[in-house]
Amino acid sequence: MEDEKRPQESLALEVRQLREQVRQLRQEKNDLEILLENTIEHSDFIENELLKAKEAAELANRAKSEFLANMSHELRTPLSGILGYAELLVEDENLTEDQKSDLNKIHECGQHLLNLISDILDLAKIEARRLELETATFNFPAFVQNLGDLFSMRSDRKNIHFNCNLYSSLPLRVRGDRKRVRQILLNLLSNAVKFTESGTVTLNVGYLNQLGEWEGENEETSHLAERQRIRFEVIDTGMGIPEEKIEEIFLPFRQIKNQKSSEEGTGLGLTITKKLVELMNGEIVVTSQLGRGTMFSVEFCLPEVIDYQDSYELTSEAFKSAKMFSSPYPEES
Repeated sequence: MEDEKRPQESLALEVRQLREQVRQLRQEKNDLEILLENTIEHSDFIENELLKAKEAAELANRAKSEFLANMSHELRTPLSGILGYAELLVEDENLTEDQKSDLNKIHECGQHLLNLISDILDLAKIEARRLELETATFNFPAFVQNLGDLFSMRSDRKNIHFNCNLYSSLPLRVRGDRKRVRQILLNLLSNAVKFTESGTVTLNVGYLNQLGEWEGENEETSHLAERQRIRFEVIDTGMGIPEEKIEEIFLPFRQIKNQKSSEEGTGLGLTITKKLVELMNGEIVVTSQLGRGTMFSVEFCLPEVIDYQDSYELTSEAFKSAKMFSSPYPEES
């Protein structure tokens, strides 16, 4: 009988042990569920706090940008008056050469400050989401020609060569924000001339086909309404940008400096340029070789305006034969 009881007692013991293990597992399961619930609640709390902090930071940033925008506007008005009076005074025939020189210095410093304020105002408006594109129809060949005139003169002053190449014919009229397109190209071309001591600065202009390549003047799409996306390339043979610095050049107040030009500029031009291109749903790409030069490529939509009364298109041959510094095609404001 005792021999029969031993297996039963052993089995009963195992059953009790298994029940205890099940009880412990259930307890651990309940503990884990409570821990998971607490973790989720804590995670939700942290996420909500982070969201509140993010919203507060964005609100503070917008308030800062609005303050800068308002203050910049208030500063520009009296400064414009100072510049105006300096220009008037320098015309006084009774002034000595030293006095005229001093007035010119006042004007140069004031103009530099006005440029800085204007850049801060633009950046503040963009960050405060208060800058809106003002699209209108304008004469595109005249726009390109005037840019060529301006930077041919600037390049001549530095004894460097300026080229402007058309990679497609240009329609007479396009629709876009002429002021902002001009601002983008002025920033890029000014930097190219500033950082080039010898060689060439080149502006390439052309519409893109459906493959994202230069359209070419003889393609069938040249005269169709689908012509939308344009590319501008600004190429120089200047000092170049170190590869590790390329991303930094688009940050505010960051400049690639050299001895002759480090004191010039505000350090905001490329920041504003990138933000304006993005505002136009475009793209800006930079490639550079240190000591050999830099290329900025900008693409965005600049739709052709089809008006069957306008048959003129600027081709590369017509552009090259046009008289520099006196565009035959009056630019519309």
